[in-house]
Amino acid sequence: RLAKEYAQIIKVVTPLPGPTTKADCLNNVYKMIKQYEERHDVNFDIIVMHDAEDVVHPHSFLLYNYLIPRVDVMQLPILPLPTSWRRIVHWTYADEFSETHMKDVPVREKISGFVPFAGVGTGFSRRVFHALEQISGHEIFNEKSMAEDYSMSKKLRLMGLKTIFVNLVLADDKS
Repeated sequence: RLAKEYAQIIKVVTPLPGPTTKADCLNNVYKMIKQYEERHDVNFDIIVMHDAEDVVHPHSFLLYNYLIPRVDVMQLPILPLPTSWRRIVHWTYADEFSETHMKDVPVREKISGFVPFAGVGTGFSRRVFHALEQISGHEIFNEKSMAEDYSMSKKLRLMGLKTIFVNLVLADDKS
């Protein structure tokens, strides 16, 4: 419905009926990006990955545009929005995710240079996708892995591509 109403939204349907994986979905989205570029004679220099339920701060795009030409991938911290304390499972997951992003990932980056991707809040230079296509063909995201984002970050690290964690929390303009 939204794709019909807004021309800038492109609906991507995977060819397999499912169940499927996030990696399969992402590979199909990338295939659609390439088809769109070919049809419209454009090239996207940066590809940003977010989930549909993410709230994306508009200033994050300024960061991607500024940093991506200098690095291959940048990961922003992912933090949960406030919700009822009764959602204990949500908060357990959200607390763990936030702690990893605000403590563990910056330390891992400083010690080893390795930045594990969260699967969301991640911006990629197009060089990344071209490099991955050279070694793995059409499958950019590992469809055999339930941690496609982590396996991709490891593969890019082994390839010597520059990944960074931007330890910056973008707040609402009202705060």
